[in-house]
Amino acid sequence: MRIPPYFLTVDGETKPLSEWARTTNQPYRRLYERMSMGWTDEAIVKGNQNYARTTQAGTSTCQAKAEAK
Repeated sequence: MRIPPYFLTVDGETKPLSEWARTTNQPYRRLYERMSMGWTDEAIVKGNQNYARTTQAGTSTCQAKAEAK
């Protein structure tokens, strides 16, 4: 079974995690680890630790969504 891609929305633009990794020239694993730690979408992509944690305990703004077919 294939794992659905994770989508992040930054500055009004929504892309899969893998696309953000390519466009920002960062390793996918780095972005994935930030997401796993509960960082906000913006912090995951921009790497700004000031925005790293969400306001809800242990909840990230990331959403796993299945590709529409």
